[in-house]
Amino acid sequence: MDILVGDRSASLDTIMESNAISPQEFLRLIHSLQSAEASRRLAQPNGALDAHLKMLRAWQSERLNHTYADLLADPGYRLACLFVLEELYAPFDFSQRDRDAERIYAILARYLPESALTLLGGAIYLTRLTDDLDLKLLRLLLEKNGDFSEISEAQYIQAYVECDNYDQRVEQIELVHALMSQAVKGARSLVFRTGLRLSKTPLEKLGWSDLHTFLQRGVEASKRMPDVHLFLNTIQSREMEILNRIYRGVPDPFNLFP
Repeated sequence: MDILVGDRSASLDTIMESNAISPQEFLRLIHSLQSAEASRRLAQPNGALDAHLKMLRAWQSERLNHTYADLLADPGYRLACLFVLEELYAPFDFSQRDRDAERIYAILARYLPESALTLLGGAIYLTRLTDDLDLKLLRLLLEKNGDFSEISEAQYIQAYVECDNYDQRVEQIELVHALMSQAVKGARSLVFRTGLRLSKTPLEKLGWSDLHTFLQRGVEASKRMPDVHLFLNTIQSREMEILNRIYRGVPDPFNLFP
């Protein structure tokens, strides 16, 4: 399986449909993300790119909070919505990791079922995809606007369209839907929940507690939703509507509730 986003010889279905991810695929995902993170930081030793990337992601976070204000205000969906906005759209940071990926997989495979490993593999894949999309968008913003101190909606939309990666944006939206569906299945599985509980201590000792937190938050958020399908379809339909409005040149594309 080739998980390099630029080469895309395999789709997200390779990860999600089989309900299992092989050790080789999982390790390639982790190594790929670690390598991408290291390369990005080496290319910008002064941290300038990171500063603008944080600005871009803050802009995107504000947009998402506006788009899903109704779900965030609903006690039945708030946890699930926060999981999507803070975990699935907030890439893992591997910059401080120095542990060997094989050791991580050995711990995970010992305690967690294949469905949990698939969920993690999908999340790491989504992280790499999101990072690539954000970096391409950011480079265009910098080319067009120089060393900017803020991002306007018009600047964002222009760069977004010029990136010309509609298919990858659709894949990103579909993967969020698939990962949340997987989290819902995990919340209903005693084997999944038991393995998650048993894996907490060894993962913390290896310095990878964020992976456990990710799974735990997904399970807790998923089991409290009153209508899973309503939530998942709302996220997917709104993101697709915004994406299509941007590419059609619709004025004020983010304002779905005029």
